[in-house]
Amino acid sequence: MNNFRLQLPNFNSKFGAILLAITIALTAIGLGGWWWLQRNSALNIQAELLHTPAAAKFLPRKANLSLYLQLDPNQLPAYGRAIATAKQRKNAALALAELRNNLFAITGLNYNSELSDWLGSETALALLANSNPQEQPNWILALSSRTPIGAREFLQRFWQNRSLAGGDLEISSYRGLGLISSSDPKAPLATALINDQLVLLASQREALEDALDSSQVDALNQASDPQLQGWLQQQRKGVALLRSDATGISELLGLPAQLVAAEKLEELVGSIALKGRGLQLTAQISTGLDRADLPLGNQATHFLQQLKASVNKLSISNNSLKSFLPVVVEQPGPLLAELQNQGQTPLLLALLDNQDQWLAATPEDQPSPAALDEPLHRAGFDPTSIDKLQVWSRLSGQSDRDGKLKAILAGASGSKADLRWWSNNLDALQNQLEANAGNKNNGQLANNAVAVVQLGAKPTRKLLGSWSFWQGLQLVAARPLSPALGALEYSLEEDKTNLGLKATLRFS
Repeated sequence: MNNFRLQLPNFNSKFGAILLAITIALTAIGLGGWWWLQRNSALNIQAELLHTPAAAKFLPRKANLSLYLQLDPNQLPAYGRAIATAKQRKNAALALAELRNNLFAITGLNYNSELSDWLGSETALALLANSNPQEQPNWILALSSRTPIGAREFLQRFWQNRSLAGGDLEISSYRGLGLISSSDPKAPLATALINDQLVLLASQREALEDALDSSQVDALNQASDPQLQGWLQQQRKGVALLRSDATGISELLGLPAQLVAAEKLEELVGSIALKGRGLQLTAQISTGLDRADLPLGNQATHFLQQLKASVNKLSISNNSLKSFLPVVVEQPGPLLAELQNQGQTPLLLALLDNQDQWLAATPEDQPSPAALDEPLHRAGFDPTSIDKLQVWSRLSGQSDRDGKLKAILAGASGSKADLRWWSNNLDALQNQLEANAGNKNNGQLANNAVAVVQLGAKPTRKLLGSWSFWQGLQLVAARPLSPALGALEYSLEEDKTNLGLKATLRFS
């Protein structure tokens, strides 16, 4: 793990890891099995209606990445006991308590002695990327209080401990509020107390003053942000809100820069919810592109319901949003290449166990096999009919043991009901066509989706394993998280210049 090269935030910086701490806390719950929470009202937080956080007024709208957590960290041990077996309840509660404590310790805070007796159910973080990519981002952390005096007593202890350790403090007033800041150049922290209910902790005094300035002007803070308010007005439910701009998406969340550039991703607002044994992210992404891809309608659901083969990796799209589709055949060959160049024809592409072998589906006669004869002939492959299959092949010039010339297969096609199936593996194609029933376990997909991706455990682990943010999560957790991953699925919708994303990460 030490050879990871991570993007911002720098996870060696204790405060840069706050965002990761919040995310891991959510992940930790999922690892234990959130199915229990759906059936027990005492801890049922899955259906919580999200609201405008009190901290939103103090987080600058220009922040590159903001995360609002509406979850009481004191409840984590209770979750551990609730989701574990009788023999494991004590250990599960201790493990989650230790994880929570270690996460806050990364921020320089002792959860048991400094936070546990007053910290409320709202925690917010805003990150502002530094103009120098080698420098840490500035940040503002907002901690809510569930007691009348808890926040004030926390600040007294917080600064008293640092003063006794030899730190020089500066006490001043700004916009009518008392500010306390450290003169230590290595950790120039600054704090303010808002109505005895909200603690603002910032990476430096300038960042805190900026937050207080923003609170006075609606156009500068997030409480009045049309993007965030528009999202909340849709009665969103979950445990967290996420807001980001292009810099936050690429530099702080660590999404590939080429993806951000190709799709012109500009802003993201979304919510995180608990769903069964997993996490669900629902988001709207504003882009700089006019989008007019045809929706899949009920075709995606129909594809999945008819798919018999057991596959670990598949995508469905209208030949659009290719930057978001990780299902790639390294050497597609002429048949698949032609299928992928058929314009906006719905196409299901599934990878078989051998990454070079694939199974695809299209609506019947979109295209017809005859339409591919000419381009495949130019590639050296001629059509023939074998047991109701259309097969494209050519002789290799090499003989088998019986002296017969070997054939090189470009692929084959056959139809069943109103779908046409294609593959470069004859056995896989025949099995699909001869199956009596499809996969009825696949649920109904949104008709307005333009792309759907489903990944099994192995490709999910591989995909997330290459993501710098996920690498950072594992570093902070000090344990591998990937073995617990079970599946990832997501769909994309389009509305003019906006993309709608619904992604579910499941745990095994």
